[in-house]
Amino acid sequence: MVIEILSPGTESRDRGYKRALDARYGVGEYWIVDADAGTLEVHAGNEAARAYAATERLQTALLPGLTLALEDVFAA
Repeated sequence: MVIEILSPGTESRDRGYKRALDARYGVGEYWIVDADAGTLEVHAGNEAARAYAATERLQTALLPGLTLALEDVFAA
């Protein structure tokens, strides 16, 4: 699992090059956290990415039993 927190200067690199590199090397999930938008995108293998809003809860098969309340993640 890789968790990438976007910054304005590296967003295109994080979403493109780094995402492709992680996929090539078999990273199970690649999370992209966009603090400005209040979203967390989960990319898993060849599946379509799933975007979660700050009001949702996130669960992942990689960490059974873990539930993340994204409102806590994005709390200032």
